[in-house]
Amino acid sequence: MGLAGCGGTGSTGTILASTPTITGITPPSTDPGGVLTITGVNFTGTNTLVYFSGPTTQAQLYAGAGSTTSLTVNVPTTLNAGTYNITVVATDGIGDNSATSNAVQITLL
Repeated sequence: MGLAGCGGTGSTGTILASTPTITGITPPSTDPGGVLTITGVNFTGTNTLVYFSGPTTQAQLYAGAGSTTSLTVNVPTTLNAGTYNITVVATDGIGDNSATSNAVQITLL
């Protein structure tokens, strides 16, 4: 039984407290296949989707490792060189609740 008015799903889901916020990405530029560390708040660990949105290509994947304040992700090798907006979507792991972060730019070489 979920919590009325809170978007909860009972014992199988997580009520998201607030929207995730990206405060930094290191390194700010890398090659496709490189590793990024995304820092911020309100992430949901490996249930966090990372979106790469570029001028001609885009990709999404779950973080390879993470916590509520840090995510590690391998940049997809299918992406072309260029500037990409990175956003994260914190999910409850079952698709009932999600929230999207601010966008931060990186450069793929």
